[in-house]
Amino acid sequence: MPAFKADTSERKAARIIERDLAILTGPELLARYKPGTAAAQAFFTYVGKAVSDVAPKHNPFYHYVLAVWFDNPDGSSMLSAQHRIMADEILALVLGEYDTYDGYLCGRPRRSLKSTFAMAGMDWAAKRHWLADGIDITQFYVHNQFSESVSRVDTVKRKNQFHPYIMTYFDDIALPQGEWGTKEEWNWRWRSTHGSVSDPSVRAMSVAGKKAGKGAHYRWLDDCEDEDSRASETIRKSVSDGYDQLRQLESPAFSREAFLDTPYHMHGQTLTLKQAKRSDGTPRYKISWVPALTDDDKPNFPNIRKLTVEGLAKERANEMARTGTDTFWYLQYMLEAHLLSSQTMQWEWFRAIPRREYENKYRPIAHFRCIYADTAWKGQENQGKGDYTCIAA
Repeated sequence: MPAFKADTSERKAARIIERDLAILTGPELLARYKPGTAAAQAFFTYVGKAVSDVAPKHNPFYHYVLAVWFDNPDGSSMLSAQHRIMADEILALVLGEYDTYDGYLCGRPRRSLKSTFAMAGMDWAAKRHWLADGIDITQFYVHNQFSESVSRVDTVKRKNQFHPYIMTYFDDIALPQGEWGTKEEWNWRWRSTHGSVSDPSVRAMSVAGKKAGKGAHYRWLDDCEDEDSRASETIRKSVSDGYDQLRQLESPAFSREAFLDTPYHMHGQTLTLKQAKRSDGTPRYKISWVPALTDDDKPNFPNIRKLTVEGLAKERANEMARTGTDTFWYLQYMLEAHLLSSQTMQWEWFRAIPRREYENKYRPIAHFRCIYADTAWKGQENQGKGDYTCIAA
């Protein structure tokens, strides 16, 4: 961004243009900075490109993410093409392009920066709706652990209290420094204290904890599975029940959901949502599924050390040494249940046979045999520990 002296017309124009770049889509920029106008010339002077060259690939959310959430070399150096794709998907969510689905399901491996994008999405969505649409939205940030949810909500608040970019280009809506709300819930500066909305602008929640609030325009679900989900069917059911309760807390105007997670169990919530279908067989969720490696074993996130080929090989070796199997590695990094040595039975493998078919087709066959097997396998709760098995014919 070029430097301009304070309190000049150029400086004022630059502030407006930069703010528009962080909020408006490409078509909206073209409408505001029409070719041949003084505004278009000011845009060219500030950006160094004509608006017609910028607009086709412009993503205001990603522009904002780079300026606020990855504004240092260490952070921005980890980004790759897949992060731009994730930004495009979150932009589509906020623009309502996924409203025909139950939500946006984003499956990503561990350490892929999905939590940062979830926080940035909650931060940007509020500004976009208020500045572009005039809508004051309510949002829930949900995590498996309430303390982690509180930490992320507080991080968003502190960004809006102290970040130089926000202080410069969004100073009229930046949050006051000092005490403002609480760590777990607070309001944006524009919310009226005399309004009819009783819920705070932003609220932290635990997926399995007690639910509060009348409803939200956005539910950001980040890492709702964890190690406890891996080990306990009871925990997995608690997460599932909590998720179903959370889905009831919808705003009357519109309600959108982003579920960003890494699978921890083949029957966990993340893979359950991925497999969810409507009665006509179409997916319930807009699914974005990006494992650590491509089909030809190239890294999807090459700039994150732990997600390079070498880093992934080390993680897999560590998991094999620790548990004797790479099952969990496949879940966490390849986002798939890979249980060749311990695959559980699925009901889809069985076919119901009407009594008449059995009587006519199978009962007369003298050599027909059945084998009953009790594998005594309880999933990952006792995997690798041994158990008794009974097979009777």
